[in-house]
Amino acid sequence: MKKTIEILIEFIAFFALIFIFVGLPLVINWYDSSYLPSRYPKGTKIINLTAKVSQNSCLWTLEKVNSFNYWWKKFKFAEEISVREGDKVVFRVHSADVLHSFAIPRFRIGPYEISAGKVKEITFDARREGSFKYLCWLWCSDCHGDLKGRVIVSPSD
Repeated sequence: MKKTIEILIEFIAFFALIFIFVGLPLVINWYDSSYLPSRYPKGTKIINLTAKVSQNSCLWTLEKVNSFNYWWKKFKFAEEISVREGDKVVFRVHSADVLHSFAIPRFRIGPYEISAGKVKEITFDARREGSFKYLCWLWCSDCHGDLKGRVIVSPSD
């Protein structure tokens, strides 16, 4: 009886580890790639934008920033984000490190505070074409002035 219980415990522990190392990442990937987009109307443009500050460089990036790549990866600066006039747009704004904020003044969006490790979802309609500056509104570091880019709204077809 004691041997059967030990085997059962080992069996449960083995499958718990398999779930943690294989199943959990698959569930997280499914959530990001399938579930989140299904929450919005069809055709909604979802933009994941992360603010990152490190060693005298600040940037907004469209790349995924996490604890594995934060220190070693050279992220590409999201200088321009293109959408079409009439698009429904969702910015999922992340802060990788410190308190940031996000605003698109000419669209009267924000400023919204984004705490480190948190996500703020900002929904808007791209109603007019043009170039619209987005930026971090709160002082976050010495290179705070670099945390800006443009949303380019091109005419719809």
